[in-house]
Amino acid sequence: MSHDQAVEAAKRTNWASTDGIWIPLPSDGVVTWGSATSGSKFPVWPLAAGRVSATAPRLDAPTPPGFTSDFGTPEVASSLGFIASGLAFPSGGCWEVTYRVGEARLTFVVDVRR
Repeated sequence: MSHDQAVEAAKRTNWASTDGIWIPLPSDGVVTWGSATSGSKFPVWPLAAGRVSATAPRLDAPTPPGFTSDFGTPEVASSLGFIASGLAFPSGGCWEVTYRVGEARLTFVVDVRR
């Protein structure tokens, strides 16, 4: 993909952001990729330095055990830029995801369907 194509694709992306984190989300809020063992991929662009983490309670039912998060750069986002992340939701349903990078926090809701 050329730089110009990437810029145009980014214009059509549903971006969620705060002062410290940018994440592209599905335009309809529905996550259909990934599984309970192979995480749903969410690219993260931190604008703040610090440890990267994610939590996600389920909103529409009791939260089952087993949610995990995995990061391409797990400990510190010291050189700001793209970080690969995967979220493994143990079941379908409505999940409230919160990413943290240092003091920055970004929360969004997704509907996980399998």
